[in-house]
Amino acid sequence: MKRYVLLMTLFLPVYGFGQSSPDAHQQDLLGQGHLLVGVNAGGGYGSGPGTVAHITPRIQYFLKDGWSISAEGRYVNIGPHFRYFGGGLSTRYYFLRSIRFAMFGQVGATYGQRSYGRTEPTNPYQTLSGFGGTTWQANAGLGAHYRLGNRWSIEAMVEGTQFQKAYLSPYNSGWHGSIGVNFRIK
Repeated sequence: MKRYVLLMTLFLPVYGFGQSSPDAHQQDLLGQGHLLVGVNAGGGYGSGPGTVAHITPRIQYFLKDGWSISAEGRYVNIGPHFRYFGGGLSTRYYFLRSIRFAMFGQVGATYGQRSYGRTEPTNPYQTLSGFGGTTWQANAGLGAHYRLGNRWSIEAMVEGTQFQKAYLSPYNSGWHGSIGVNFRIK
């Protein structure tokens, strides 16, 4: 019983804050001056070997109604040998807005560290060849945004990515899909 009461006292304020009174307009979530935090995760196929998996946390600020700029981090894993971790900026424009639904287009670029290496098949701790360095990644995509309440929303996006070609680095680019969740702070 004590645990139940403790859990209620911890989560009731969070529940009340997250379930603020619903509004009748999408502008309440996508309006000028609002600040959102969110994360997307997904996967797909690239031009390199193997599948693509990624996670992208972001903080998003609305410059105008329906137009935002984001600072984001990216972790990308392509196949068993290629990894990328970087940070950058992106911008979104929300169009076809209704009370709960909006479509958006996004473009962005990140700069970060890449690593590419292969290991001995019989000994995964022995590297045959491996190298790292810095590289750029450009991305563009289309998505759908669905508002769950006054502060919460979910989204789905299809995005194309392009990595800068580097010496001895495989050409890794491709298309992937992702789903995400957002929370309005301000």
